[in-house]
Amino acid sequence: MKDNSGIAFFPYYTNRIIPGWFDKKLPWRKPSSSNIKESERLGEELLDAVQTGRIRELVRPLPE
Repeated sequence: MKDNSGIAFFPYYTNRIIPGWFDKKLPWRKPSSSNIKESERLGEELLDAVQTGRIRELVRPLPE
């Protein structure tokens, strides 16, 4: 990947943040309220971009 400065979205289908395989052994990587608020903000921004059609400006296809 040439440009890795973007954001990758990994959907979680739950109402809470659960540490993943990488985070389990890193005690300082616990969910915090600021992380949850930022996730909510990003989710709302993504939903708005999809609903308004602005998503086409923000997302480009992966190169083949």
